[in-house]
Amino acid sequence: MSKKGSSVRVVKKLGKSRIVWFEESNRWVKMEEPAWFVFFNHSEGVEKGSLTEMVSGKYGLPKNEALRFTNEIIAATEKFTKPFSPTADQKSHTYSFPPHAGKKFVTRCYTMNGKYITISYGSRLLEYYIHRSLAHLVEVNPPSMAVSGIELFEHEDKYVLRNTSGNYGWHVFSDVGFLKHRLFIELSNFIYNKSESDWMSFVHASAVTDGHEALLITSSSGAGKSTLTALLQRGELFFFSDDFVPVDAGRCRAHLFPAALSVKHGAFDVVSKVYDKPDYADADYRGSNDSQVRFLRPKMPGGNFISLPVKKILFLRFNPQVDLYVKKLQVSEALERFHGEAWVSHNPKHAKTFIDWFINLDFFYVEYGNTERALDWVNGLFKV
Repeated sequence: MSKKGSSVRVVKKLGKSRIVWFEESNRWVKMEEPAWFVFFNHSEGVEKGSLTEMVSGKYGLPKNEALRFTNEIIAATEKFTKPFSPTADQKSHTYSFPPHAGKKFVTRCYTMNGKYITISYGSRLLEYYIHRSLAHLVEVNPPSMAVSGIELFEHEDKYVLRNTSGNYGWHVFSDVGFLKHRLFIELSNFIYNKSESDWMSFVHASAVTDGHEALLITSSSGAGKSTLTALLQRGELFFFSDDFVPVDAGRCRAHLFPAALSVKHGAFDVVSKVYDKPDYADADYRGSNDSQVRFLRPKMPGGNFISLPVKKILFLRFNPQVDLYVKKLQVSEALERFHGEAWVSHNPKHAKTFIDWFINLDFFYVEYGNTERALDWVNGLFKV
């Protein structure tokens, strides 16, 4: 559904509310009545004065109260029709790089899904930030020419990615986190022989699997999702991803992403009980043992790069004051928690597919302080 005078391309009814996707800001918002009534009519071109009269009559509000409410809804929704900030991904036509830009500090070759890819790091800092999560994929005896290659370097106050295997241009970022996210997109394309237009979404989540379905575990940074994933893969389940889950648009299947599990300093004591030094993906990389983050080798199902359906999503929070608390969430509540955890394709068809996929999942909010009970509960999800 497309609204005139706005960037809304998808509207999905959910009970008495609507899920509205704004194309330009790449975001979906849940609207209840009468907010939907105001937004719908305003986007259809109804003047504010007439709309205020309509709100006053429909909901029995004094005119001054109806005007205030109308103004608030219009102001709140206008921010969603503004384009997403370009600072996260800018192309080279706005930049010119001198000949020395892109100077290589070190080039490493990795094996992924039976294919070789090289990443050239322009500085020790970039190598340290990126390589440690990929160190377990290093090819010790690479072929004379890798299939694909990527360059990462710093220029002035920007971080730059260039895919040297095709005419993809430059990707320029103001934050190194955006650089890493872009790199993971490029690697996903390489691993699964896809282009960016083939993906429906990239989800900020860890994931585990029993080999038949992928369970997504999402939370804010430091809330325990990677630690729980590390312990789950040491038991009955397998690793599927840590922090980055690509979901394709064709079949709505999540794809395994092989970057190592990152465990923060506060969880070292927990994971050290079940992991030894050979289990650390970056054990041979200089300085890693003194780091505030350690990377664990993923235990992949059969060592394979696979895609699987998703049926459930967990919203996780470690809380030492709670033994185990589980609440099944309604779709509308899950959407409010989830909207900041996923990038959705700007293709309106993909956005609609995403919403149709999302509303058919099961959602759980989990707080835990008793790790053993949490592990038992999560393992049990795969048995029902």
